[in-house]
Amino acid sequence: MENNPLFKVISRVDQRIDALLEDYLQLEETCETLAEENKTLKKDLQLKNSRIVDLKQSILVLKKTRSQSMKTEDQKALNKILDEYIREIDRCISELSRG
Repeated sequence: MENNPLFKVISRVDQRIDALLEDYLQLEETCETLAEENKTLKKDLQLKNSRIVDLKQSILVLKKTRSQSMKTEDQKALNKILDEYIREIDRCISELSRG
């Protein structure tokens, strides 16, 4: 029966299916690894973007403390940042008072 040409074809197809299944499982594992890496990189990017915003705000505050002559738009932006800081401080004080 092993000499039967049909048996040989079926055997080769079976081997090919096994190889493809193994490749598929390996690719699936690689895909999961890359998805996790992508997720981590997105978090890192978000943190870095947040840090950039914080640094830009700090630069604006430093400009205000270093010079008295600021553009009106810079003064408005600085006041907005300072208002946010004050609200955050108030929120923290409120949390500490409760705890």
